[in-house]
Amino acid sequence: MKTILITGALGGIGRALTESFLDKGCNVIINYSNEKKAEDFRKKLGERYDMNRSLFFKADVSKFYEVEKMFEAAKEKFGQIDCLINCASINKDAYIRDMDAQMFQNVIDVNLVGTFNCSKLFAEQYGGNSGAIINISSGTAVHGRAKGANYCSSKAGVINLTKDFAIEFAPNIRVNCIGLGMIMTDEIYHRYNLDNPEKLENMNKSIPLGYIGDVSDVVEMVDFLIFKGKYITGQLIYVNGGMFMH
Repeated sequence: MKTILITGALGGIGRALTESFLDKGCNVIINYSNEKKAEDFRKKLGERYDMNRSLFFKADVSKFYEVEKMFEAAKEKFGQIDCLINCASINKDAYIRDMDAQMFQNVIDVNLVGTFNCSKLFAEQYGGNSGAIINISSGTAVHGRAKGANYCSSKAGVINLTKDFAIEFAPNIRVNCIGLGMIMTDEIYHRYNLDNPEKLENMNKSIPLGYIGDVSDVVEMVDFLIFKGKYITGQLIYVNGGMFMH
């Protein structure tokens, strides 16, 4: 039975991953920042799963001492953590001329520093020979976008951290990165006003495979990289329907 830590686990992808791992009989540490959303999710999970196999832990991943406490609590309950999925991420969009230093730094701190903090502590506590870290990045990390200098820079950094981790943590820990395109989460739905049928149709047409991805598409790739991709490390793998090819 594997023990999985998912940061930012209350987002659409994090929730789907949590339920998928619980379905497989894994232990799951559910990292979160919003107490109300965590309580709602806890109640939902309690209707289907043995909650002794889960640990909800509130921690700001950008703060190393809070991440340390999370790892200590996880070790006390489950022992070793076998897999880490770095999902925690924020957006604070603004054109560069309107983006102050704090707005830039906040996104870097959560998305990039948070990935470093959690991965460093994961590697230090892991004592096995088949560990895995999955980092979540974005196609915009490579091609950029307007009003995203902070986000795109942070996600580009995550791609490079993946390579550095893969080299330094080998051979006992494999580290890979998933570059997301359009995945139907609440954040994407509201950001692009996809309740508008015309906007939804245009978005679908912009994707070579013809539709916006589902969170299950991400879950399937994570499953593959953790349970089957034994000879894959240091790689950036796109899950985007061909929206961005590299």
